[in-house]
Amino acid sequence: MGMFFLPTNESVVMDLSDRSYRRQARALGIFVTIGAIFGLILGVVVLLFNPMDNEALGLVGVVFFGPVIMWGVRGFKRAKARRAYARIDAAQFPELHALVQKFSDRAGLRELPPAYLVSDEAINPCAADMGARPSARIGSDFFAGCRENDAPEALEFMVAHQIAHLKAGHGSHWWSMVVASVRLMPVLNAVVARYMEFHADHLAAQMVPEGAAKAIGLCQVGKDNFPYLNQQVQFSSAGKTRGLWGTLAKWSGLDVSPSERYARLVDANLVPQPEDSTATSFVSPRWNNGE
Repeated sequence: MGMFFLPTNESVVMDLSDRSYRRQARALGIFVTIGAIFGLILGVVVLLFNPMDNEALGLVGVVFFGPVIMWGVRGFKRAKARRAYARIDAAQFPELHALVQKFSDRAGLRELPPAYLVSDEAINPCAADMGARPSARIGSDFFAGCRENDAPEALEFMVAHQIAHLKAGHGSHWWSMVVASVRLMPVLNAVVARYMEFHADHLAAQMVPEGAAKAIGLCQVGKDNFPYLNQQVQFSSAGKTRGLWGTLAKWSGLDVSPSERYARLVDANLVPQPEDSTATSFVSPRWNNGE
């Protein structure tokens, strides 16, 4: 059984500050539920008049069994993948365990969630796994990047971001079913993915505002190229979407632009505009020799 926490004053303030995101979650849940009920009723009505209508049978099957099947398959895959995760606790990676405890307490979680260090390249620890079980997952490369680049505040922000997903209810069974229902729906699945990341960033920035730029930048370019990143240049231009193809790219995938994530935090007055961090220049010796 996990450690239990009592709500703190900070967690109450967080609850009050993210009301708009919670309203979005309720609206998305209601919209998906109404859509599923309407599709089910439509399929049943068609079957009443034409029991052999294969399209109606398929519609009823997809609406009724689709989310349950996808939820079960994804749960099995995650359970299988967790066998390769490295558990984070007081005896292993104690510094990460201390951060999970710290931010779980500050967020007002009732119980300490399980936490893992993830090395699977197929999993993006800088973004939520839609429909994942309630746990905090920190990327192995991200953890190494924070150490190698002396960026403890970036690590704090990422742990706070993971805890924020749980604070926002993104690991609940109800939300998992909502996510499973929209998983294969273009645009709507992007809307849900964007909501989840923006909401978690909003809560994490209230706890560790000084770590947002470094954490998001580290996710964007990786640990090896992080020293050469100019945050002002990157965050002021890369998130802008222009033209038809840019709009299609924005709403057809589940990945949210890191630059857009930071811009949202700036607009919410949670973090400052990125400073002109003059990046370290990398010049190959071969270039200096004119080769």
